[in-house]
Amino acid sequence: GMRLVYGFRDPQVVANSGGWLVAKMSRFADVAFNTHAMVEAHAKSTAVARFFAGLFNEECREAAAKTKESVPPSLIFVPCFVYMRVDAQIQAADSASEEPEVFAAERYLPGVFLKYNSNNGYVNDAYIRHNETVQAFLHYSYVKSGGALVVADLQGVARDREVLLTDPQVLTAGSPSDATFGPGDLGARGARASLAAHRCGHMCRLLDLKPVNAALLRRLEPTTAQRAPAAHR
Repeated sequence: GMRLVYGFRDPQVVANSGGWLVAKMSRFADVAFNTHAMVEAHAKSTAVARFFAGLFNEECREAAAKTKESVPPSLIFVPCFVYMRVDAQIQAADSASEEPEVFAAERYLPGVFLKYNSNNGYVNDAYIRHNETVQAFLHYSYVKSGGALVVADLQGVARDREVLLTDPQVLTAGSPSDATFGPGDLGARGARASLAAHRCGHMCRLLDLKPVNAALLRRLEPTTAQRAPAAHR
């Protein structure tokens, strides 16, 4: 993984469960990985994922109603919050301090944590709860965005009628210079690897998503040098 996680409380954000959140910050000491812009990039990935998940859930319900099937589980990305230390200006002058001045936090999710896929082509093909629905969302995000991006690195806690997802990674399906969602945004290389590993199932067919083919993957082949991998595991 690229980030360290810590227990963190904010009852104003999470009213129940004791106000527990998970604070996340880069595992690398370089200050460049803990800037406000870098932390905001993680929050941007979550905001984009939440937008497409809302569309996905609605289309799944409509498609299930037409075919008289049971409604698939809803995908819910927990919000990502950005925190900045109130003494940031003081700490900025303290070169001995190793504590970050800004970090992201998400609601703590109790339960069995499942890793569905990554940002570089890993796909969990084991029989895990609601796997097909989550994998279909990766494909859906690429199609629904008009080929502009892929929402990957899908992980979280599965419940009976929903999957609570956390810490997604948006992959910008363009040139490396277009990658704006943090160091985990591997651009077209990551999008291509993720789509190449995807296998359509019933959920993709339910949403009328065409299978990933060679022509689509060729459009995502890199034409310029790619940056060093920043793969999530």
